[in-house]
Amino acid sequence: MSMIGPNIDMTGARAVNYSSQTTGGNLIKGGPATFVTAAQTNPEASIARAGSTNGYSGAMRQDTAAAVLDQAGQMIDRLGELAARASDGTMSGSDRQAMQVEADQLTGGLQDMFSNANFGGQAILQGDTHVLNVDGAINITDADGGNVMTHLSGLDLTTQAGATTALGQVKNASGELTIEKVKTANNGAALSRASDIANVRAANIDAVSSRQSDASILQAIEKLALTRVEQAKMSTIHQKMRAMKIATVDTLM
Repeated sequence: MSMIGPNIDMTGARAVNYSSQTTGGNLIKGGPATFVTAAQTNPEASIARAGSTNGYSGAMRQDTAAAVLDQAGQMIDRLGELAARASDGTMSGSDRQAMQVEADQLTGGLQDMFSNANFGGQAILQGDTHVLNVDGAINITDADGGNVMTHLSGLDLTTQAGATTALGQVKNASGELTIEKVKTANNGAALSRASDIANVRAANIDAVSSRQSDASILQAIEKLALTRVEQAKMSTIHQKMRAMKIATVDTLM
């Protein structure tokens, strides 16, 4: 799928057909072909299409971030299960220690995930702000995994009291994750919406240009037809004048 190049319509085909009929295949200088080329490469439409491409790419970037956040949600859910189990007063110390090991692995995995998630080599979950040129400038602020990790700092499941505190931390982290998910979804929706608008605008510009070029083609054809009529008249006059000259010479002789 080409998202930047101009759309090809039937105007070019019409121009070639007209040219073949009226000039034996030779394009009219400054005529239909010239107007068609101008319509197909309308700079305003090309810019709108490029902006639409920017927006769709940005929306895909947000989709990637959303997928990572979904995976993070599953890991946080598991942390909640561990904290809830460890807060049970009947748990043995060895069981809590095993849960602590798994909790440490999960929090380490979350940190790596938030730090390394990228789209096209650019970090996507570090709260960075970007300005995208779609149908005008759009400001986007990425989701920030650091906001989630703040609540998971120092999780301690080795004691019942520590596990109870950890359970509250995990709930807060889950709430923050929901906020970051909503931010990401809103970013993606805004970019997709702006891209659609830019795409429609490009199509409208192309349609107007096509109508203008069609009118110009007809004008050029009419002008050519009038020229040929004049040429035919002049040819007839020249033939008559030549015939008269020949008749005069014959008379003198």
